[in-house]
Amino acid sequence: MTVHIIKQKVISAAQKIIFNLSDESTILHPVLKANKAKINSWKKDHKRDISASRKRDRYYSIPKGEPPLYYDISDESLPRVHCLIDTLFKCVESLGGKTNDDLSLEIRGETVTFKVIESESKIVHVKTKEELRELEKYEKEKQKYKWVSKPQIRSWDYIFNGKIKLCVFEGKYYKDTNTSLIENQLGNILIDLYEKSEIIKVERKKREEEERRCEEERRKKEELRQRRDNEIDRTIALVNEAEDFAVACKIRKYIEAVSSKPNLTDEDKKWIEWAKNKTDWYDPTVKLNDDLLGEREHSKDEESKKLKKSRYSWW
Repeated sequence: MTVHIIKQKVISAAQKIIFNLSDESTILHPVLKANKAKINSWKKDHKRDISASRKRDRYYSIPKGEPPLYYDISDESLPRVHCLIDTLFKCVESLGGKTNDDLSLEIRGETVTFKVIESESKIVHVKTKEELRELEKYEKEKQKYKWVSKPQIRSWDYIFNGKIKLCVFEGKYYKDTNTSLIENQLGNILIDLYEKSEIIKVERKKREEEERRCEEERRKKEELRQRRDNEIDRTIALVNEAEDFAVACKIRKYIEAVSSKPNLTDEDKKWIEWAKNKTDWYDPTVKLNDDLLGEREHSKDEESKKLKKSRYSWW
């Protein structure tokens, strides 16, 4: 299916979206039903300060296991938000997409996320009885001790105000206004979700292509390294073999000198035959396998080929 056809299907689906705030009898999407149950369970063991600012960065402080929407949506607005997301989920699924437990979507093979939050109103903080007691205690103690620290009591509270904001792209929000509700913008939100999936797809393919290019570059470098190492090994082996050959030639000249002596004895003749065998053992072009010394590994370095006597051991 071409991108053009997909766009037409999405636009057509967006134009047909009809939102109705569900009552309790309406069946929510299974993922949202599970989210609702998780929030109810989470609230039993985790208390939320409903008046403290929620605008601070919680990237590193979100408790493990906290369900989506719990911190950003009030209890009063949660049914409405669930219905908003329910409409989007069912529309995406009708177009072949899928939903995930973390409320993200699988659109055209890409994971697409969105953020839903409830706006907050800033109001003057009314001191609690406990805070008033702390201040009173501070006023008394500061007259006796200079080191007494003043209690840190916030000046403002931030309370949910029922206005919902939904963000698909960073910095772009769909939100309730004085003249329009976010429900009227679900079609545009759906289109944004699909546009984001296309952007993610393009970025993923670009990233994969870059990774493929880097991997190909690494492969070529490794191949070149191995070829170079092999060439070094072969060159070293060549030098080692040439050194053995030089020794063999040196011994042959010595044998010729000995053989040219007049009146060679039988012992001299035996030595000459023995020396010739050792010369052939040294010579990499002959590679004679000696009965006692075995086969000489000509390509190895001189230290490895150095003749050494066996150590005696009675073990």
